[in-house]
Amino acid sequence: MGCVSRPVLQLWFEFASTYSYPAVQRIEALAADLGVGVEWKPFLLGPVFKSQGWNDSPFNLYPAKGRYMWRDLERLCAKHGLPFRRPTVFPRPSLLAARVACAAAAEPWCGDFVRAVFHANFAEDRDIASDETVAAILDVLGRPGRALVEAAGAASSARRRPWSATSSSGATTGSRTRSRGQPVARAIGVDRPDRHPRCRGWPGPAMMVSERDMGLLDLLGGGAPGIGVGDPAPDFALPDRSGRTVRLGDYRGKKAVVLYFYPKDDTAGCTKEACSFRDQYQDFQDAGAEVIGVSSDAEASHEKFAAKYRLPFVLLADRSGAVRKQYGVPATLGLLPGRVTFVIDRQGIVRHVFNSQLQATRHVEEAIAALRALAGA
Repeated sequence: MGCVSRPVLQLWFEFASTYSYPAVQRIEALAADLGVGVEWKPFLLGPVFKSQGWNDSPFNLYPAKGRYMWRDLERLCAKHGLPFRRPTVFPRPSLLAARVACAAAAEPWCGDFVRAVFHANFAEDRDIASDETVAAILDVLGRPGRALVEAAGAASSARRRPWSATSSSGATTGSRTRSRGQPVARAIGVDRPDRHPRCRGWPGPAMMVSERDMGLLDLLGGGAPGIGVGDPAPDFALPDRSGRTVRLGDYRGKKAVVLYFYPKDDTAGCTKEACSFRDQYQDFQDAGAEVIGVSSDAEASHEKFAAKYRLPFVLLADRSGAVRKQYGVPATLGLLPGRVTFVIDRQGIVRHVFNSQLQATRHVEEAIAALRALAGA
């Protein structure tokens, strides 16, 4: 009778990530209770943030969110009996620790190293970017600290990215894959590993994903939109860039609508997305559809954005976020307004939904394909 392999959970984490700290400290013991192994997968969020035009953590860029996050993290650590001291530097560079963890991925002490680095950062306020700190952690684990640190910093490893899931082209993902003959689940570290709604009975911090070609920020997003395929599209009334009130219901029975929610006018990803809709606007018109963009920017901002890039379609100002909430558009990392496109037919029924923060131009491709499929139905 064949031997059944032990399932393995791939845990993707960033050493500087606040909510990864409680998840990483608890996951291995929880997984072991259910006979599940853990495969440690470090990555770097910095390049992802940079691709979104951020030069700092969103928790620093949005102070109110940051204050809440620190209070929440302190509460979670107290609840789970984890020591916590707010780092005096946040976020700390974590490239060196990530390289060491990548090199040690197959070693039995990798988990101990990962937990020790998080402890040094979030419980002892030590500089995890320092060669001395990382070497000292390795020495305590009985490893040759100085030699491993020097190997991790070698020129050859500098040419290899340890953040293999951060490419804007997206990581290849799957809710179940095979690796070395073992069932594998891929997950992103969250603060409540034993309570994630998609993982009942599963021990790990998890956002199980079935979508392919997703980027890292998509994996870290707030889940699926509240309105799905087959649902009636909620009606709304919002001002356009000239102040004129536009109602979704006005298009019912006349045109299909491509309703796309985006984070902010004149930012890198949103500009690329808007210009892509502009360049293919005639294709949407030919398909009998209107394009409507929605963000929380004011009418004057929309007017400036549209004029700068010669945008021919409707932009609506959802200043309060009420319509975004009405459609259940999830926020990325709990901070950045989500990027979601809904294709709505002439009867007002949602026929396609695409949710991706990083793949801005793919929203246009998905919408065109959905309209063509409707036309051929």
